[in-house]
Amino acid sequence: ILTVSLTSSGSLPVTICPSALPYNWNGTLLNAAGTYTDTLTGANNCDSIATLILTVNPTTSGSLPVTICPSALPYNWNGTLLNASGAYTDTLFGANGCDSIATLILTVKPTSSGSLPVTICPSALPYNWNGTLLNAAGAYTDTLTGSNNCDSIATLILTVKSTSSGSLPVTICPSALPYNWNGELLNAAGTYTDTLTGFNSCDSIAT
Repeated sequence: ILTVSLTSSGSLPVTICPSALPYNWNGTLLNAAGTYTDTLTGANNCDSIATLILTVNPTTSGSLPVTICPSALPYNWNGTLLNASGAYTDTLFGANGCDSIATLILTVKPTSSGSLPVTICPSALPYNWNGTLLNAAGAYTDTLTGSNNCDSIATLILTVKSTSSGSLPVTICPSALPYNWNGELLNAAGTYTDTLTGFNSCDSIAT
């Protein structure tokens, strides 16, 4: 009695990430997705046709543009501290369970700066600069918000003009009284002071 055993067959779907390549299937190294067959010994000791359906998930990638102010440095990206503009890559875990290549395009805005020369008379002291009262000449800095919404270093160069003064001796006869001095009538000898506008356009103390 001749009995012919059946040839068995079966398919095996396998999905892997690119990092798992080459894939070892029964001693054969496979480097790409595809359908592969192999002849094995089945449970009935006859040939068994095995089919491997190999799927290789794609490697995903993406870029993320980020613009920050210098005050935001160092910038923390997935635990890495970045100190300058540039393109940075990192390998993350993608939605398909495989590696995902992420690229950060980091732009650091410039810090702007500028100086403002201001000249005032002593009578204008204290000088109010952005809410700070200044009582003397000098160079003062303040951090403001620039046109790019980042810190802007402003420098005020404050000059305080000098107060001038002078004395004028005048001798008159009694008949010249009252003596008219800058609109004020003086009726007796003495020392008188008046505040006038000096050559530097500031107060001048005249005696």
